[in-house]
Amino acid sequence: MDTAELHTFIQKTDPCFYNLPSTAYQLTVGLHKNALQYAVFDAEKNKFVAFAHKYIQGIHNKNKYFEHLGLFVSEHDMLQLPYKDVRIVYETQQATLVPDALFDASEAATFLCFNQQIEEEDEICYDKLRNNESANIFAVPNGWRNALNIPQSKIHHHASVFIESLQLANKHSIKPPQVYIQVHATFFDMMVLDGRKLMFYNTFSYRTAEDFMYFVLFVYEQLKMSPEQTGVVLMGEIVEHSALYDLLYKYIRSIAFVETNLTIQNSHILNDVTPHVFYSLLNTVLCEL
Repeated sequence: MDTAELHTFIQKTDPCFYNLPSTAYQLTVGLHKNALQYAVFDAEKNKFVAFAHKYIQGIHNKNKYFEHLGLFVSEHDMLQLPYKDVRIVYETQQATLVPDALFDASEAATFLCFNQQIEEEDEICYDKLRNNESANIFAVPNGWRNALNIPQSKIHHHASVFIESLQLANKHSIKPPQVYIQVHATFFDMMVLDGRKLMFYNTFSYRTAEDFMYFVLFVYEQLKMSPEQTGVVLMGEIVEHSALYDLLYKYIRSIAFVETNLTIQNSHILNDVTPHVFYSLLNTVLCEL
Protein backbone atom coordinates (compact mmCIF):
# COMPACT_ATOMS: atom_id res chain seq x y z
CA MET A 1 0.00 0.00 0.00
CA ASP A 2 1.20 3.51 -0.69
CA THR A 3 0.66 6.47 1.63
CA ALA A 4 -2.43 7.60 -0.30
CA GLU A 5 -4.06 4.21 0.24
CA LEU A 6 -3.10 4.36 3.92
CA HIS A 7 -4.87 7.73 4.27
CA THR A 8 -1.97 9.99 5.34
CA PHE A 9 -4.24 12.00 7.65
CA ILE A 10 -7.92 11.78 8.56
CA GLN A 11 -9.89 13.51 11.31
CA LYS A 12 -13.67 13.33 11.59
CA THR A 13 -16.17 14.20 14.31
CA ASP A 14 -19.91 13.54 14.32
CA PRO A 15 -21.83 16.68 15.47
CA CYS A 16 -23.69 14.50 17.99
CA PHE A 17 -20.40 14.03 19.89
CA TYR A 18 -21.09 17.33 21.63
CA ASN A 19 -24.59 16.30 22.79
CA LEU A 20 -23.15 14.35 25.72
CA PRO A 21 -20.17 14.75 28.05
CA SER A 22 -17.09 12.81 26.94
CA THR A 23 -17.44 10.59 30.02
CA ALA A 24 -20.40 8.94 28.26
CA TYR A 25 -18.13 7.54 25.55
CA GLN A 26 -15.43 4.90 25.07
CA LEU A 27 -12.05 5.83 23.59
CA THR A 28 -9.80 3.44 21.67
CA VAL A 29 -6.29 4.50 20.64
CA GLY A 30 -4.31 2.53 18.07
CA LEU A 31 -0.51 2.48 18.33
CA HIS A 32 0.92 1.04 15.12
CA LYS A 33 4.46 0.99 13.81
CA ASN A 34 3.51 3.31 10.95
CA ALA A 35 0.37 5.02 12.25
CA LEU A 36 -1.36 6.60 15.23
CA GLN A 37 -5.14 6.44 15.49
CA TYR A 38 -8.11 6.93 17.77
CA ALA A 39 -11.86 6.31 17.68
CA VAL A 40 -14.59 7.45 20.09
CA PHE A 41 -17.57 5.12 20.50
CA ASP A 42 -21.11 5.86 21.70
CA ALA A 43 -22.33 2.54 23.11
CA GLU A 44 -25.90 3.78 23.57
CA LYS A 45 -26.27 4.67 19.88
CA ASN A 46 -23.94 1.86 18.78
CA LYS A 47 -21.80 4.07 16.57
CA PHE A 48 -18.49 5.88 16.40
CA VAL A 49 -18.68 9.63 16.92
CA ALA A 50 -15.03 10.61 16.35
CA PHE A 51 -12.15 9.14 14.39
CA ALA A 52 -8.59 10.18 13.51
CA HIS A 53 -5.66 8.57 11.77
CA LYS A 54 -2.14 9.85 11.14
CA TYR A 55 0.37 7.94 9.03
CA ILE A 56 3.98 8.10 10.25
CA GLN A 57 6.89 6.71 8.26
CA GLY A 58 10.40 5.48 8.89
CA ILE A 59 10.44 5.67 12.70
CA HIS A 60 12.61 2.89 14.15
CA ASN A 61 13.73 4.56 17.38
CA LYS A 62 11.57 4.07 20.48
CA ASN A 63 12.14 7.57 21.84
CA LYS A 64 11.37 9.12 18.45
CA TYR A 65 8.14 7.13 18.28
CA PHE A 66 7.17 8.31 21.75
CA GLU A 67 7.93 11.87 20.66
CA HIS A 68 5.49 11.51 17.75
CA LEU A 69 2.94 9.95 20.10
CA GLY A 70 3.17 12.84 22.56
CA LEU A 71 2.77 15.31 19.69
CA PHE A 72 -0.24 13.38 18.37
CA VAL A 73 -1.93 13.63 21.77
CA SER A 74 -1.18 17.35 22.13
CA GLU A 75 -2.57 18.04 18.63
CA HIS A 76 -5.92 16.35 19.30
CA ASP A 77 -8.20 17.82 21.94
CA MET A 78 -10.27 14.62 21.91
CA LEU A 79 -7.38 12.76 23.52
CA GLN A 80 -7.22 15.19 26.41
CA LEU A 81 -10.82 14.63 27.55
CA PRO A 82 -11.98 12.17 30.24
CA TYR A 83 -13.79 9.03 29.03
CA LYS A 84 -15.84 6.25 30.56
CA ASP A 85 -13.42 3.66 29.24
CA VAL A 86 -10.05 3.93 27.49
CA ARG A 87 -8.43 1.09 25.57
CA ILE A 88 -5.07 1.13 23.81
CA VAL A 89 -4.42 -1.32 20.96
CA TYR A 90 -0.70 -1.92 20.49
CA GLU A 91 0.69 -3.52 17.33
CA THR A 92 3.67 -5.83 17.86
CA GLN A 93 4.91 -9.29 16.88
CA GLN A 94 6.34 -9.78 20.36
CA ALA A 95 3.53 -11.94 21.70
CA THR A 96 2.66 -15.54 22.49
CA LEU A 97 -0.56 -17.45 23.22
CA VAL A 98 -0.69 -19.65 26.32
CA PRO A 99 -3.65 -21.93 27.21
CA ASP A 100 -5.45 -21.02 30.42
CA ALA A 101 -4.55 -24.44 31.87
CA LEU A 102 -0.84 -23.52 31.72
CA PHE A 103 -0.98 -19.76 32.23
CA ASP A 104 0.44 -18.19 35.39
CA ALA A 105 0.43 -14.39 35.46
CA SER A 106 3.54 -14.31 37.67
CA GLU A 107 5.41 -16.25 34.95
CA ALA A 108 4.20 -14.14 32.01
CA ALA A 109 7.69 -12.88 31.14
CA THR A 110 9.08 -16.42 31.21
CA PHE A 111 6.42 -17.65 28.81
CA LEU A 112 7.07 -14.75 26.45
CA CYS A 113 10.84 -15.27 26.45
CA PHE A 114 10.39 -18.82 25.20
CA ASN A 115 9.32 -17.48 21.81
CA GLN A 116 10.32 -13.82 21.71
CA GLN A 117 13.38 -11.69 22.30
CA ILE A 118 12.43 -8.80 24.56
CA GLU A 119 14.25 -5.85 26.08
CA GLU A 120 14.99 -5.92 29.80
CA GLU A 121 13.03 -2.71 30.38
CA ASP A 122 9.95 -3.79 28.36
CA GLU A 123 6.62 -3.91 30.16
CA ILE A 124 5.02 -7.37 30.02
CA CYS A 125 1.26 -7.34 29.56
CA TYR A 126 -1.39 -9.93 28.75
CA ASP A 127 -4.97 -10.24 27.53
CA LYS A 128 -7.30 -13.03 28.68
CA LEU A 129 -9.10 -14.38 25.61
CA ARG A 130 -12.32 -15.75 27.06
CA ASN A 131 -13.62 -17.30 23.86
CA ASN A 132 -10.31 -19.04 23.24
CA GLU A 133 -9.58 -19.97 26.87
CA SER A 134 -6.06 -18.61 26.61
CA ALA A 135 -3.85 -15.64 27.49
CA ASN A 136 -2.06 -13.52 24.91
CA ILE A 137 1.19 -12.28 26.48
CA PHE A 138 2.98 -9.36 24.85
CA ALA A 139 5.74 -6.81 25.41
CA VAL A 140 5.38 -3.03 25.25
CA PRO A 141 8.32 -0.58 25.39
CA ASN A 142 8.58 0.99 28.82
CA GLY A 143 7.49 4.62 28.74
CA TRP A 144 4.35 4.32 26.64
CA ARG A 145 2.13 5.49 29.51
CA ASN A 146 4.07 8.73 29.99
CA ALA A 147 4.19 9.38 26.25
CA LEU A 148 0.45 8.79 25.83
CA ASN A 149 -0.47 10.51 29.10
CA ILE A 150 -4.05 9.21 29.15
CA PRO A 151 -4.96 8.08 32.70
CA GLN A 152 -6.82 4.85 33.47
CA SER A 153 -6.13 3.33 30.08
CA LYS A 154 -5.76 -0.41 29.55
CA ILE A 155 -3.51 -1.76 26.81
CA HIS A 156 -4.37 -4.71 24.54
CA HIS A 157 -2.52 -6.55 21.81
CA HIS A 158 -3.78 -6.15 18.24
CA ALA A 159 -3.98 -9.93 17.76
CA SER A 160 -6.21 -10.24 20.82
CA VAL A 161 -8.77 -8.11 18.98
CA PHE A 162 -8.19 -10.07 15.76
CA ILE A 163 -8.81 -13.44 17.44
CA GLU A 164 -11.52 -12.49 19.91
CA SER A 165 -13.65 -10.41 17.53
CA LEU A 166 -13.69 -13.06 14.80
CA GLN A 167 -14.47 -15.84 17.25
CA LEU A 168 -17.41 -13.78 18.51
CA ALA A 169 -18.56 -13.06 14.95
CA ASN A 170 -18.48 -16.81 14.24
CA LYS A 171 -20.06 -17.81 17.53
CA HIS A 172 -22.94 -19.65 15.89
CA SER A 173 -21.27 -20.44 12.59
CA ILE A 174 -21.56 -23.90 11.04
CA LYS A 175 -19.40 -23.00 8.04
CA PRO A 176 -16.36 -25.10 7.05
CA PRO A 177 -12.89 -23.87 8.13
CA GLN A 178 -12.16 -20.27 7.14
CA VAL A 179 -8.81 -18.49 6.78
CA TYR A 180 -8.39 -14.91 8.04
CA ILE A 181 -5.37 -12.72 7.32
CA GLN A 182 -4.67 -9.34 8.91
CA VAL A 183 -1.91 -7.46 7.08
CA HIS A 184 0.52 -5.01 8.69
CA ALA A 185 3.42 -3.06 7.21
CA THR A 186 6.10 -5.71 7.80
CA PHE A 187 4.21 -8.77 9.04
CA PHE A 188 0.81 -10.42 8.94
CA ASP A 189 -1.41 -12.45 11.27
CA MET A 190 -3.00 -15.62 9.92
CA MET A 191 -5.79 -17.53 11.62
CA VAL A 192 -7.99 -20.49 10.73
CA LEU A 193 -11.36 -20.89 12.43
CA ASP A 194 -13.61 -23.93 12.29
CA GLY A 195 -16.84 -22.25 13.33
CA ARG A 196 -15.70 -20.41 16.45
CA LYS A 197 -12.96 -22.93 17.27
CA LEU A 198 -9.39 -21.72 16.74
CA MET A 199 -7.54 -24.28 14.60
CA PHE A 200 -4.45 -22.18 13.87
CA TYR A 201 -2.90 -18.80 14.62
CA ASN A 202 0.56 -17.43 13.86
CA THR A 203 2.31 -14.29 12.70
CA PHE A 204 4.85 -14.05 9.87
CA SER A 205 7.35 -11.36 8.86
CA TYR A 206 7.60 -10.51 5.18
CA ARG A 207 9.47 -8.08 2.93
CA THR A 208 8.03 -8.92 -0.47
CA ALA A 209 4.76 -10.21 -1.89
CA GLU A 210 6.57 -13.47 -2.63
CA ASP A 211 7.52 -13.84 1.06
CA PHE A 212 3.90 -13.22 2.00
CA MET A 213 2.60 -15.82 -0.46
CA TYR A 214 5.16 -18.42 0.60
CA PHE A 215 3.96 -18.39 4.21
CA VAL A 216 0.28 -18.40 3.25
CA LEU A 217 0.70 -21.46 1.03
CA PHE A 218 2.91 -23.11 3.66
CA VAL A 219 0.04 -22.92 6.17
CA TYR A 220 -2.41 -24.28 3.62
CA GLU A 221 -0.07 -27.22 3.00
CA GLN A 222 0.55 -27.93 6.68
CA LEU A 223 -3.18 -27.90 7.47
CA LYS A 224 -3.99 -29.88 4.32
CA MET A 225 -6.35 -27.19 3.05
CA SER A 226 -7.01 -26.66 -0.65
CA PRO A 227 -6.61 -23.11 -2.07
CA GLU A 228 -9.34 -24.12 -4.50
CA GLN A 229 -11.84 -24.85 -1.73
CA THR A 230 -10.84 -22.71 1.27
CA GLY A 231 -10.83 -18.97 0.68
CA VAL A 232 -9.29 -16.04 2.55
CA VAL A 233 -10.92 -13.15 4.38
CA LEU A 234 -8.65 -10.09 4.48
CA MET A 235 -8.28 -7.06 6.72
CA GLY A 236 -5.59 -4.56 7.66
CA GLU A 237 -3.18 -2.77 5.35
CA ILE A 238 -4.16 -4.39 2.06
CA VAL A 239 -6.34 -3.16 -0.79
CA GLU A 240 -7.42 -4.48 -4.17
CA HIS A 241 -4.79 -4.40 -6.94
CA SER A 242 -1.90 -4.05 -4.50
CA ALA A 243 1.06 -6.41 -5.01
CA LEU A 244 0.01 -8.60 -2.07
CA TYR A 245 -3.60 -8.81 -3.20
CA ASP A 246 -2.81 -9.58 -6.83
CA LEU A 247 -0.38 -12.38 -5.96
CA LEU A 248 -2.79 -13.87 -3.42
CA TYR A 249 -5.54 -13.78 -6.05
CA LYS A 250 -3.39 -15.88 -8.38
CA TYR A 251 -3.31 -18.78 -5.91
CA ILE A 252 -6.48 -18.54 -3.82
CA ARG A 253 -9.80 -18.96 -5.63
CA SER A 254 -11.96 -17.02 -3.16
CA ILE A 255 -10.79 -13.73 -1.62
CA ALA A 256 -12.97 -11.25 0.28
CA PHE A 257 -12.52 -8.37 2.67
CA VAL A 258 -13.97 -8.78 6.14
CA GLU A 259 -17.65 -7.86 6.38
CA THR A 260 -18.50 -4.47 7.82
CA ASN A 261 -20.36 -4.88 11.10
CA LEU A 262 -23.50 -2.98 12.11
CA THR A 263 -21.57 -0.70 14.46
CA ILE A 264 -19.49 0.64 11.58
CA GLN A 265 -22.50 0.80 9.24
CA ASN A 266 -24.22 3.07 11.80
CA SER A 267 -21.22 5.41 11.91
CA HIS A 268 -21.67 8.14 9.31
CA ILE A 269 -18.21 9.59 9.94
CA LEU A 270 -16.73 6.36 8.54
CA ASN A 271 -18.62 6.51 5.23
CA ASP A 272 -15.51 7.64 3.32
CA VAL A 273 -13.12 5.40 5.26
CA THR A 274 -12.03 1.90 4.24
CA PRO A 275 -13.06 0.09 7.46
CA HIS A 276 -11.12 -3.15 6.96
CA VAL A 277 -7.86 -1.14 7.00
CA PHE A 278 -8.62 -0.05 10.58
CA TYR A 279 -9.94 -3.42 11.75
CA SER A 280 -8.25 -3.61 15.18
CA LEU A 281 -9.13 -0.03 16.12
CA LEU A 282 -12.80 -0.32 15.14
CA ASN A 283 -13.48 -3.79 16.56
CA THR A 284 -11.94 -3.46 20.02
CA VAL A 285 -15.24 -2.17 21.45
CA LEU A 286 -16.91 -5.45 20.42
CA CYS A 287 -14.42 -7.69 22.25
CA GLU A 288 -14.75 -9.25 25.68
CA LEU A 289 -11.21 -8.32 26.74
